[in-house]
Amino acid sequence: LMRDPGNWAVFANCGRKAMCKDHTGCAGNVMTDFFAVRPEHVPKDAFADWGKAKNAEHQATHAFRGILQAKREAWIYPKNRDPACRVRGL
Repeated sequence: LMRDPGNWAVFANCGRKAMCKDHTGCAGNVMTDFFAVRPEHVPKDAFADWGKAKNAEHQATHAFRGILQAKREAWIYPKNRDPACRVRGL
């Protein structure tokens, strides 16, 4: 997915409600078990306020909001299947 220069990031969705599709700016939570980003599209201070976040997934979703708002993301895991929020086989 990162071979496509139009994808600035590849995420897995931690949310159980939203079914995330590529280039939609999905409102799901970005899983921190896996993500790939083009560093030039992430602000240098993106994780500076880490102490204010509810959890790692909320922090990552906030940090990558510019990519999501630009709708330049791809999803390898479109919907989480349970509350554990882990990337694993189906």
